[in-house]
Amino acid sequence: MSSESGSGYLDEELRGEELGPMDENALSAAATRSCLPYDRPTEHELAFFPELWEHKTAVEVYLLIRNTTLATWHCNPLRECTVSDVYGNVYPPFNSDLELIQNIVNYLTRHAFINFGRYVRCTKISRFLVRDERKVIVIGAGAAGIAAATQLTSFGFDVTIVEGRNRIGGRAHGFRTKHGQLVETGADTLRNIENTPIYTLLQQANLDEHGAFDHSFCYVDGKILPEEKANLVIGHYHSAKGALNWQAHQNEHRDETGRFISRQQAYENLINMCERTTLIKYYNHCKSLESIARARQHHFDHMKLLRNMAFLAENELGKMEKDGIDDPLRRRSLKRDIATALEKFEEIANSFEACDGHWIRLTEQPAAKQYLLPGEDFSTYNFMLGFEEYLIGADLEKVQFTTDAVKNKENGVAARLTEGVQELLLRIVQRRDLDIRLKSRVTDIDYSGHDNVKVTILKSDGQVEELTAGFVVSTIPIGVLKKTIVSDEKAPRFNPPLPAKKVDAIRNIGNGLINKCILEFDRPFWSTNGRTQFITVQPNLKTRGSMSLWSSVPGSKVLTTYIVGQEAENTIPDDVIVQNAMLNLQKVFGSQCPRTPVSAHITRWQNDDLAGGSGAFMSLRTELHHFDDVRAALKTADGRKRVYFAGEHTCQEYTSTIQGAWISGARAATDIANDHNGIGFVDLTGNRKEAEEGEEMIEMDYDGPMPDDLTAFPELQGLRDPNQPGTSSSA
Repeated sequence: MSSESGSGYLDEELRGEELGPMDENALSAAATRSCLPYDRPTEHELAFFPELWEHKTAVEVYLLIRNTTLATWHCNPLRECTVSDVYGNVYPPFNSDLELIQNIVNYLTRHAFINFGRYVRCTKISRFLVRDERKVIVIGAGAAGIAAATQLTSFGFDVTIVEGRNRIGGRAHGFRTKHGQLVETGADTLRNIENTPIYTLLQQANLDEHGAFDHSFCYVDGKILPEEKANLVIGHYHSAKGALNWQAHQNEHRDETGRFISRQQAYENLINMCERTTLIKYYNHCKSLESIARARQHHFDHMKLLRNMAFLAENELGKMEKDGIDDPLRRRSLKRDIATALEKFEEIANSFEACDGHWIRLTEQPAAKQYLLPGEDFSTYNFMLGFEEYLIGADLEKVQFTTDAVKNKENGVAARLTEGVQELLLRIVQRRDLDIRLKSRVTDIDYSGHDNVKVTILKSDGQVEELTAGFVVSTIPIGVLKKTIVSDEKAPRFNPPLPAKKVDAIRNIGNGLINKCILEFDRPFWSTNGRTQFITVQPNLKTRGSMSLWSSVPGSKVLTTYIVGQEAENTIPDDVIVQNAMLNLQKVFGSQCPRTPVSAHITRWQNDDLAGGSGAFMSLRTELHHFDDVRAALKTADGRKRVYFAGEHTCQEYTSTIQGAWISGARAATDIANDHNGIGFVDLTGNRKEAEEGEEMIEMDYDGPMPDDLTAFPELQGLRDPNQPGTSSSA
């Protein structure tokens, strides 16, 4: 483990009795941050702690200790969370069961909830396998490979990482230009990091991070879109997305061949339905106007008739008085006619005023003829779909319409790192003393043997070397695996060939593509008012996901735009791509934008033999079991699992992300340790496991030698001795 001392967040001694029992809010926050339910154990935990099925009290005690352990780790992730730390933070009598505390700490450590990444180790590493079986080869030095290697090292394995590139990081890559500016050609934005291991890794690495606000500034045809209109269109998009998620939860949407319909088709169906509803509303609006107009005219004509009737009766009455005609019956009849006409007139006048008011309201608030008007409204809405393509890494025509396809693809908390994502991985492996062999490209993986796996590597100087190990963790990307199953000569070969279920899974999981156009300028002309990210809405459907999002970090003179999906696969020359990017910028910034950049870099991840794309996604043929099939371990002739698979394409919840790669690597390490070392639960009665025949037990500490009399938690040893004063025998 790292031998660094001190912490930029909390003093490394801030543990145990100094923290003391924690309140409910701290425990709940710790569980949420670890993606665990605060008030109940998961099915996975119940499988490892079957005694929790027996008593409700046992569940409550377990949750208290588990959540306290998580909170203890999160208080200072730069130092190992030990049993003694947890013991001091659990209030009596719940800290009396030391075996349970130890097993919970071991469980959370083994499954990478605590004690992962870059931290100071305080306890010894125990190794229980013979030397030959302790050796593990990890293929790939990306996030998944680093996670697997660091975890396996902590579990007592001898790990060798083989990497075909001349660097670590995989698809997280950056380099400095001749002017000293950082250019990130791979992953550059960390999204939804608040409740993932990446948040802890950022704390450990102590890197400067900056929030990425995707929709702060939006330009259409070179003019900034008013905030009110932008919010209106974004509201339409979120309403549509919410409606699609609701539909996807109700039932599956497949075509006659059994394939899922595409997310693009689902949006089009929804828009068509909205357009139809809009037309119906417009028709009803016009029909209401016509009906009210007729009623209004009818009331007006009726009022006119009543007025004339009253006027004639009044004239007749006046004529009788003028001529001196004394006819009481006639006079009374005319007065009654006048009163009746006036009363009826007032009634009709009220109805006329009501119709007139309704008419005014309808004319002042006319109904729309279209759900989205042609022009900037439709283009901005289309950009939102393009941004969704950017988050997924593929055209929506290729992405299935299910809730699983967009899981954790929301904006969430997003950040960019001043020194780049690759620097995060570099700092994690710093001082870990890992055996990393760069420029060593894997050509063959032979698991046909009885009790080992042979990996053939091709070095940069042309030499071929065969490595033998007890286990292998393959983090080969999905794009390269797709070449493997079609026997591409540049892809690694498996012997025996991969099983049919795994081949089918590799074939059906989608392989996304995001390329970049990275421009370096002599000054950051776009960063007025602290702006580091903005949007240029493209005018048509085909280009909606290309050169729309522009991103930088504070103080940088490098501006990056992204090219997604079909546009990313085009073989357009680099100079044409740069020219198109400059036209977009000049339309927005005018004379402030230079005519040419200082330097430019275009990525072509589809042509990278060690990547073959940018990440996985759920295609129209992907089923959930395909992710289980692609990560299923391969067995050697002795029937033991020896070839394990990791990578973002094996993590269905976080495909195409750094956190997905890290989680999958930690999971692969956990599987190896559980399958071959046992589940890691230790008996604290003081009885040490005796080495079996042919087995070698070695204890070592990567932070330097530890005194023989130093135990993992010395302050607890007195509690194990019934004769210790002040200690109850039940402890």
